[in-house]
Amino acid sequence: MIRTSGASGRVACRRGGLAHGASLPNASRRRRARYATGGRLGPARRIRGRETIFGLLILTPLIACACLGTPDAAGPIDSARDAPVESTSAGEAPGIPAETPAPDPTTLPCLRVARLEVRKRDRVIEAFCEEGGRRVFGIALSRAPVGGKARRGDQRIPEGDYRIAGGPRASRFHLFIPIDYPSLADADRGFAAGVIPRADYRQIVAAHEAGRMPPQDTGLGGGIGFHGEGARWRGDLDLDWTEGCIAVADETIHWLASHAPIGTPVAIRP
Repeated sequence: MIRTSGASGRVACRRGGLAHGASLPNASRRRRARYATGGRLGPARRIRGRETIFGLLILTPLIACACLGTPDAAGPIDSARDAPVESTSAGEAPGIPAETPAPDPTTLPCLRVARLEVRKRDRVIEAFCEEGGRRVFGIALSRAPVGGKARRGDQRIPEGDYRIAGGPRASRFHLFIPIDYPSLADADRGFAAGVIPRADYRQIVAAHEAGRMPPQDTGLGGGIGFHGEGARWRGDLDLDWTEGCIAVADETIHWLASHAPIGTPVAIRP
């Protein structure tokens, strides 16, 4: 046994250990604990280590998903989700182009008239062209403007469906273009009302079936069509002055003569 004494006190050492009551330094205690356990961690520290590893295994895929799902500020823009919306006018749905307005039919070409429509109430005749264009002209009415023609001398314009029955010819009203009045409907009404006899009725029917001008000298009257103004009535389309025809300006009757051929349908409406 060795005994050592010093100024600060005495420490007694024995072979294989320290004297009773002496304490080891911290480092010495840790080394001795490892020697005692064969270099392994204690049960409590092993459990804490396993919990740490298990937590890392769970967090690693979550962190990876979060990184993949977070948009990169400098990355490409999703065209379906992040593309900027174009500004639209009021009333327009976003992404739907505005419809192109239909062209004004009065500006479209008109080389040949497909049909004519007379509207007495509006005092106009409208030409519907084969090329899609339209032309509207003012008209003058007869001295009895209300009601359709029923008999000779009533000074009314007929109402119904007709056709241009002949080419233009000279007239005291500049030019005249005839229509195929009386129609079959006019003949039916006239015969039922006793205005024409059966013989005249049969002649009118036979003429329409053969595509000819019907008789113009029956009790239903005749000589109906379009004509110009002439020197006497020039500039008076706002007056009711004809004896049963439809009057137009002299320039208009020339236009009709060159654009509306024989056979062109003519509808005359109240």
